[in-house]
Amino acid sequence: MESGEATLRQQIIALLRVRSWDAGGLSRALGIPQRQVESHLKHVSKSLAAHGERMLIGPARCRDCGFTFAGRTRTTKPSRCPQCRSEQLAPPVFEIR
Repeated sequence: MESGEATLRQQIIALLRVRSWDAGGLSRALGIPQRQVESHLKHVSKSLAAHGERMLIGPARCRDCGFTFAGRTRTTKPSRCPQCRSEQLAPPVFEIR
């Protein structure tokens, strides 16, 4: 890596400072697999906390019944809704405050 080139985590932080993103959007913006983004998001959250900032996670939501996965701190999208068993879920959204 050349000097002045930002790491993936620094790039993720820069994108999150501009607006809210889901893992799929970050994946497309950075050109890396979504699972890799989800892994980096855990570390980004810890890095921000060490500097007095917070990464907020907007909860995943069922598109069919509206169930919200409140309190969920994982960076991955749930597989199905516990209420209606639908797999039509909106992914969690991440932002920095």
